[in-house]
Amino acid sequence: MRQQKNILAVVLAAAATLASAQGVILLGQTADYSGPQAAPVKETAAAARAYFDRVNAQGGVNGRKIVLESMDDGFDPKRSVENAKKLIDEKNVLALFLFRGTANAEAVMPVIAEKKTPMFAGVGSSIKMHEPMSRYMFNLRAPVQIEVRTVVAQLASQGIKDVSVIYTDDGFGKDAFDGASKAFAKYQMKPKAVQVIPRGQTDVDAAVDEIAKANSAATLGFCIPKICAEIVKKLRAKGSFTQFFSLSNTSSGAYVKDLGEHARGVVVTQVMPYPFDARDPIGREFLQFARDTKTPATYATMEGYLSARIMTEALKRAGKTPTREGLVQAFETMQLNMGGFNVGFSPQTRTGSEFVDLTMISKNGKFIR
Repeated sequence: MRQQKNILAVVLAAAATLASAQGVILLGQTADYSGPQAAPVKETAAAARAYFDRVNAQGGVNGRKIVLESMDDGFDPKRSVENAKKLIDEKNVLALFLFRGTANAEAVMPVIAEKKTPMFAGVGSSIKMHEPMSRYMFNLRAPVQIEVRTVVAQLASQGIKDVSVIYTDDGFGKDAFDGASKAFAKYQMKPKAVQVIPRGQTDVDAAVDEIAKANSAATLGFCIPKICAEIVKKLRAKGSFTQFFSLSNTSSGAYVKDLGEHARGVVVTQVMPYPFDARDPIGREFLQFARDTKTPATYATMEGYLSARIMTEALKRAGKTPTREGLVQAFETMQLNMGGFNVGFSPQTRTGSEFVDLTMISKNGKFIR
């Protein structure tokens, strides 16, 4: 049986190499195109496709065009696994790329390990995705727990220890809460209220009631954009003006739109460079790309742009006939300074960046530093 599996792995790897040799480098994406994360998924993927289109128009990578095959998983981890297997076994993709959701990524990790297929640039970054290191999982984002630690450290530096937490009972929410608990212990903080929302549940009324009663100066929300936006709106409707903090998974135009008139003052962590002005070199490069490709400038599109740019660099390093193992080794050689945004991997680490920034949504719906 083991020998049969080894033979199958060799056959599939050869098929992926053959696809690239025929003039196409095929990447696979499983992400939420129809569920609660559809809007930011589409933003990010559109920017990545625009970058690949530009690369292809200039001759591709070593004469081969990059093609991104996307499948909708509706934010369901089971469908993510099914899609990943189809993309690897039937489509013979060279790598998986730009997936969304912590629970989804964690569910796919055993698949990429078994099939020895690299997976890069997930919008979601739990500790499990970093430690212990998976040979085939390459993360661009800083771990979620670093984001949470940054928020708690900022509150502590301002002398604010009066906090509450509301989170979704899934891989992302539990990982973020674990990070918060560690940070609270470090700064001798004890939350006044902790509320948990079952994954997939949209009714947040009971949890919001408890957060409003706690009347904390700050509330940390670890949830998808639509749920976080609903929490903020219901808190404001109850007369609560607690300072609301959410994480970088909510950094999109869709989140601001869902917040509506209540967007002002919401704080959002960021794990990508600021995409709205040209003060930094990476900002200038991105804004030029956005103008050239008619791509809206947002944090989500910045992530798609950077992810595609780094993937393209890895493909170049993988050689004229890239293989899955060759791509892994190519990623491991990377130490990039992308206009002030540093990204690096090695044989010992799959954490590409630990960059975290804090932004606030302004009265006109813009993320400001």
